[in-house]
Formats: sequence, structure tokens, C-alpha cells
Amino acid sequence: NSSDEFTFLPGQWVDFRPRPSSTWRPPNGSGKTIGGYSITSIPRSLPRIDLAIQRSRHPVAEWVTSQARPNDLVHVRVGG
Repeated sequence: NSSDEFTFLPGQWVDFRPRPSSTWRPPNGSGKTIGGYSITSIPRSLPRIDLAIQRSRHPVAEWVTSQARPNDLVHVRVGG
């Protein structure tokens, strides 16, 4: 296993951060550019992961549920 390889265990979440794009512009001064979301898929389904993201006014959740488009790029990092 490479240290750069994405792996996770059931019950973990990811820190999820959109990359600046035509559909994502970080809000000025809010500091809310990262969302933490539960992984709902199983490790065997990699490289695809499914996340539980509830529609809300949090800038990242709002982008994911109303503006994100296929092929928009994001950074993910496995949390605890």
C-alpha cells in the first residue's frame, strides 16, 4: 500500500473541500470551506465513495446539493 492510497473503514467520514471552479467560489471571510460528511459506501466500492450530505445553508453542502456538476474536482481526506 502506498501512503497516498485512499482507504477507509466503515463509520469514518471525510473532510471534503471543493476546488475553486466555475461553480465553487469560497465565501469571503466565512471560513466555511470544508464540510465533514459520513461515508456511506463500503471499502470494496473504491475508487467510488458515497457520502451522506444533507441540504443546508453551509456553503459546501449548499454547493454540493445545488450547484456541483459532474467532473467538478474536490479534495477529500479521511477523518476519524
